[in-house]
Amino acid sequence: MRPAALACNDAAAERNVAGNRQPTPARSKVIPFSIMQMDCACSLTRRAARSVTQLYDLVLTPVKMKATQFVLLRAIAESGQIAQWQLGRDLSIAVETLTRRLATMRRAGWVEVRPSSDHRERLYCITDAGRVQLERALPYFVRAQRRLQDQLGAEGWMQMQQCLDRLARSAERSISARSKNVAPEL
Repeated sequence: MRPAALACNDAAAERNVAGNRQPTPARSKVIPFSIMQMDCACSLTRRAARSVTQLYDLVLTPVKMKATQFVLLRAIAESGQIAQWQLGRDLSIAVETLTRRLATMRRAGWVEVRPSSDHRERLYCITDAGRVQLERALPYFVRAQRRLQDQLGAEGWMQMQQCLDRLARSAERSISARSKNVAPEL
Protein backbone atom coordinates (compact mmCIF):
# COMPACT_ATOMS: atom_id res chain seq x y z
CA MET A 1 0.00 0.00 0.00
CA ARG A 2 1.29 3.46 -0.90
CA PRO A 3 1.74 5.94 1.91
CA ALA A 4 -0.36 9.09 1.64
CA ALA A 5 2.73 11.26 1.42
CA LEU A 6 6.47 11.05 0.84
CA ALA A 7 8.83 12.65 3.32
CA CYS A 8 12.11 13.73 1.77
CA ASN A 9 14.08 12.55 4.84
CA ASP A 10 12.42 9.27 5.84
CA ALA A 11 13.75 6.80 8.39
CA ALA A 12 15.42 4.57 5.77
CA ALA A 13 17.38 7.49 4.40
CA GLU A 14 18.56 8.38 7.90
CA ARG A 15 20.26 5.03 8.50
CA ASN A 16 23.87 4.34 7.63
CA VAL A 17 25.22 1.03 6.29
CA ALA A 18 25.48 -0.51 9.78
CA GLY A 19 21.84 0.31 10.44
CA ASN A 20 22.54 2.99 13.06
CA ARG A 21 20.51 6.16 13.08
CA GLN A 22 22.37 9.29 12.12
CA PRO A 23 21.57 12.70 13.56
CA THR A 24 18.95 14.37 11.42
CA PRO A 25 18.55 18.05 10.64
CA ALA A 26 15.08 19.57 10.75
CA ARG A 27 12.50 17.44 8.88
CA SER A 28 11.82 18.38 5.29
CA LYS A 29 8.40 19.35 4.09
CA VAL A 30 6.11 16.46 3.28
CA ILE A 31 5.27 16.28 -0.41
CA PRO A 32 1.92 14.68 -1.29
CA PHE A 33 2.15 11.70 -3.65
CA SER A 34 -0.30 13.32 -6.06
CA ILE A 35 2.28 16.02 -6.77
CA MET A 36 5.14 13.52 -7.06
CA GLN A 37 3.43 10.80 -9.10
CA MET A 38 -0.15 11.02 -10.27
CA ASP A 39 -0.31 14.52 -11.75
CA CYS A 40 3.30 14.70 -12.91
CA ALA A 41 3.66 15.05 -16.68
CA CYS A 42 7.31 14.02 -16.45
CA SER A 43 6.73 10.73 -14.63
CA LEU A 44 3.66 9.83 -16.69
CA THR A 45 5.31 10.49 -20.05
CA ARG A 46 8.54 8.74 -19.00
CA ARG A 47 6.51 5.71 -17.85
CA ALA A 48 4.65 5.62 -21.16
CA ALA A 49 7.87 6.07 -23.13
CA ARG A 50 9.59 3.24 -21.23
CA SER A 51 6.63 0.91 -21.74
CA VAL A 52 6.36 1.67 -25.45
CA THR A 53 10.13 1.31 -25.90
CA GLN A 54 10.06 -2.05 -24.11
CA LEU A 55 7.38 -3.27 -26.54
CA TYR A 56 9.35 -2.17 -29.62
CA ASP A 57 12.61 -3.56 -28.18
CA LEU A 58 10.92 -6.91 -27.55
CA VAL A 59 9.47 -7.13 -31.05
CA LEU A 60 12.80 -6.03 -32.64
CA THR A 61 14.80 -8.67 -30.72
CA PRO A 62 15.01 -11.13 -33.67
CA VAL A 63 16.94 -8.53 -35.71
CA LYS A 64 19.18 -7.58 -32.77
CA MET A 65 18.13 -3.96 -32.78
CA LYS A 66 16.72 -1.54 -30.23
CA ALA A 67 13.86 0.84 -30.91
CA THR A 68 16.16 3.82 -30.33
CA GLN A 69 18.54 2.49 -32.99
CA PHE A 70 15.69 1.96 -35.45
CA VAL A 71 14.41 5.52 -34.98
CA LEU A 72 17.90 6.99 -35.48
CA LEU A 73 18.69 4.80 -38.48
CA ARG A 74 15.39 5.67 -40.14
CA ALA A 75 15.92 9.40 -39.53
CA ILE A 76 19.44 9.24 -41.00
CA ALA A 77 18.21 7.23 -44.00
CA GLU A 78 15.36 9.68 -44.66
CA SER A 79 17.67 12.69 -44.51
CA GLY A 80 20.40 11.22 -46.73
CA GLN A 81 23.00 12.81 -44.48
CA ILE A 82 22.49 14.84 -41.35
CA ALA A 83 24.61 16.74 -38.87
CA GLN A 84 24.69 15.32 -35.35
CA TRP A 85 23.35 18.56 -33.83
CA GLN A 86 20.43 18.57 -36.30
CA LEU A 87 19.60 14.94 -35.56
CA GLY A 88 19.68 15.65 -31.83
CA ARG A 89 17.46 18.69 -32.22
CA ASP A 90 14.97 16.96 -34.52
CA LEU A 91 14.59 13.96 -32.20
CA SER A 92 15.05 15.85 -28.89
CA ILE A 93 18.03 13.71 -27.89
CA ALA A 94 20.80 15.03 -25.64
CA VAL A 95 24.18 15.36 -27.34
CA GLU A 96 25.89 12.91 -24.93
CA THR A 97 23.19 10.27 -25.43
CA LEU A 98 23.24 10.72 -29.19
CA THR A 99 27.04 10.42 -29.31
CA ARG A 100 26.88 7.05 -27.50
CA ARG A 101 24.08 5.72 -29.69
CA LEU A 102 25.75 6.79 -32.92
CA ALA A 103 29.07 5.25 -31.81
CA THR A 104 27.32 1.91 -31.27
CA MET A 105 25.71 2.15 -34.70
CA ARG A 106 29.06 3.04 -36.30
CA ARG A 107 30.67 -0.04 -34.70
CA ALA A 108 27.82 -2.14 -36.08
CA GLY A 109 28.59 -0.72 -39.53
CA TRP A 110 25.12 0.84 -39.95
CA VAL A 111 26.22 4.46 -40.23
CA GLU A 112 29.33 6.34 -41.20
CA VAL A 113 30.48 9.81 -40.35
CA ARG A 114 31.85 12.34 -42.80
CA PRO A 115 33.15 15.84 -42.25
CA SER A 116 31.04 18.66 -43.63
CA SER A 117 32.35 20.85 -46.42
CA ASP A 118 33.70 23.34 -43.88
CA HIS A 119 34.94 20.57 -41.54
CA ARG A 120 33.16 22.08 -38.52
CA GLU A 121 30.47 19.45 -38.10
CA ARG A 122 30.05 15.72 -38.45
CA LEU A 123 27.56 14.41 -40.99
CA TYR A 124 26.04 10.96 -40.53
CA CYS A 125 25.02 8.77 -43.46
CA ILE A 126 23.50 5.32 -43.60
CA THR A 127 25.73 2.57 -45.00
CA ASP A 128 24.67 -0.32 -47.23
CA ALA A 129 24.73 -2.56 -44.15
CA GLY A 130 22.54 -0.01 -42.39
CA ARG A 131 20.01 -0.10 -45.22
CA VAL A 132 19.92 -3.91 -45.06
CA GLN A 133 19.42 -3.74 -41.28
CA LEU A 134 16.65 -1.15 -41.65
CA GLU A 135 14.88 -3.30 -44.26
CA ARG A 136 15.19 -6.39 -42.00
CA ALA A 137 13.85 -4.47 -39.00
CA LEU A 138 10.96 -2.68 -40.72
CA PRO A 139 8.43 -5.57 -40.59
CA TYR A 140 9.13 -6.04 -36.87
CA PHE A 141 8.78 -2.32 -36.22
CA VAL A 142 5.46 -2.31 -38.09
CA ARG A 143 4.33 -5.31 -36.02
CA ALA A 144 5.03 -3.44 -32.76
CA GLN A 145 3.24 -0.39 -34.12
CA ARG A 146 0.19 -2.47 -35.03
CA ARG A 147 0.08 -4.03 -31.57
CA LEU A 148 -0.18 -0.58 -30.05
CA GLN A 149 -2.71 0.57 -32.63
CA ASP A 150 -4.85 -2.50 -31.87
CA GLN A 151 -4.76 -1.70 -28.15
CA LEU A 152 -5.63 1.98 -28.62
CA GLY A 153 -8.06 1.71 -31.53
CA ALA A 154 -8.03 4.09 -34.50
CA GLU A 155 -9.43 7.07 -32.59
CA GLY A 156 -7.18 6.48 -29.59
CA TRP A 157 -4.16 6.22 -31.88
CA MET A 158 -4.91 9.59 -33.48
CA GLN A 159 -5.58 11.20 -30.10
CA MET A 160 -2.32 9.82 -28.72
CA GLN A 161 -0.33 11.22 -31.65
CA GLN A 162 -1.97 14.64 -31.34
CA CYS A 163 -1.57 14.76 -27.57
CA LEU A 164 2.10 13.75 -27.62
CA ASP A 165 2.89 16.21 -30.40
CA ARG A 166 1.15 18.99 -28.46
CA LEU A 167 3.00 17.96 -25.28
CA ALA A 168 6.40 17.99 -27.01
CA ARG A 169 5.75 21.39 -28.59
CA SER A 170 4.56 22.83 -25.28
CA ALA A 171 7.67 21.57 -23.50
CA GLU A 172 9.88 22.99 -26.26
CA ARG A 173 8.16 26.38 -25.97
CA SER A 174 8.53 26.25 -22.19
CA ILE A 175 12.25 25.57 -22.52
CA SER A 176 12.72 28.45 -24.94
CA ALA A 177 10.75 30.85 -22.69
CA ARG A 178 13.91 31.16 -20.56
CA SER A 179 12.04 32.17 -17.43
CA LYS A 180 13.96 32.39 -14.17
CA ASN A 181 14.51 28.99 -12.62
CA VAL A 182 13.90 29.95 -8.99
CA ALA A 183 12.80 27.40 -6.40
CA PRO A 184 9.00 27.65 -6.07
CA GLU A 185 7.11 27.56 -2.79
CA LEU A 186 5.26 24.32 -2.13
